[in-house]
Amino acid sequence: MEDKAREAGLPVRYVRPEYTSQMCHECGHIGHRNGDEFRCTNGECWVSEYHADINAAVNIADRHDPWGESLPLETGGR
Repeated sequence: MEDKAREAGLPVRYVRPEYTSQMCHECGHIGHRNGDEFRCTNGECWVSEYHADINAAVNIADRHDPWGESLPLETGGR
């Protein structure tokens, strides 16, 4: 993917990937991933079931800051 982005003239940014597919993109709690399904375990969160890859993609996008530096991992709420 990095090679394709560079060929297209797109910047490549790196973020810490830990727990991106297991952490709820809305509340930050660690939930459960089972294949393509993510379930948030926080009863107060509106995310009960979500597509796991989309959840991970949102988490990755949220970790990128505009200056191209990886943001610290947040767990247990935002």
